[in-house]
Amino acid sequence: MKEDAGQSKKKIWEFLLNNNRIQCTWENFIAYYERYGSEACWAEYFNENIGVLLNDIDNPVITEEILSALIFADITEENFRKYISSVQLEPYKESLAKLEGMKIKVMIEEGLLPYNISFWDEMDDIASEYRVLYAERNKDAFVASLDDIELKDNEINRLLQSEVFASQEKKQILSKLDVTILGRETAKIIKELNFTISRVYTDTAWNILEEDDRYALLLNQLDAYKNEELPDLFAELASVYHQLIERTRHKFKFVHSDYNKKLLDKLIQKDYITSAEEEWIEKEDNKLFHMEKEHVITGYVKQFKV
Repeated sequence: MKEDAGQSKKKIWEFLLNNNRIQCTWENFIAYYERYGSEACWAEYFNENIGVLLNDIDNPVITEEILSALIFADITEENFRKYISSVQLEPYKESLAKLEGMKIKVMIEEGLLPYNISFWDEMDDIASEYRVLYAERNKDAFVASLDDIELKDNEINRLLQSEVFASQEKKQILSKLDVTILGRETAKIIKELNFTISRVYTDTAWNILEEDDRYALLLNQLDAYKNEELPDLFAELASVYHQLIERTRHKFKFVHSDYNKKLLDKLIQKDYITSAEEEWIEKEDNKLFHMEKEHVITGYVKQFKV
């Protein structure tokens, strides 16, 4: 009979909660929890009345147990974010297996998931899609741990494209990649890196990329090459760049473009060419039978001395 009475009381409580027939106070909210725990109707009641309850978040009846229980309650992402941003919670220390992916993401964003290698490894099984976010929000600790963690190639790709990490940090991240598994997607990302990287990655990317993608790689990684190596690279580009293969003093001419201007300026810095001057020259249009002006860049390849 006592069990039946207890079930009856629980049903009454649930009816009151589900139908908002009870005053929305922390006292009533906690009273249900102390009797029946974090049942579905308890979490739903919090979902529906979060505004009222958070307005009274300084109520002394609220215990650490209640605050902790609400972390695991089945509530919406919007309300979960409202909750953890309104309450002074300690950084999370329990297993990530107790949390769904949405809560892991929100806790990362709100700074409640401190960086450690255990969480990094556990996240791989539970919410791997948020590991890059976890790394970005804990940049210094993440970079310091690189020697002790595993990175997947797709994570390396995303981290190399991230605006959070500095060039030196991206070099460290790239060093985690086994060059033997460097694929086309990574090669396309590498070609856009505007800082010099290890030649082992540059050379591998060059061999993987199509000609159209090699131009950006050459421009961005030009400083990684010795001058005597450049002719072989120019030979693998369009024929107009074959003007730069021969290391004797001779004149070259390129159509003016942003790319050509940047490439030739860098070649001046490397002392590969002596000059690169812009000029307008007359060019005959054979179809329209008149002369027109063409914007070009001219200069001289420097004589190679043994």
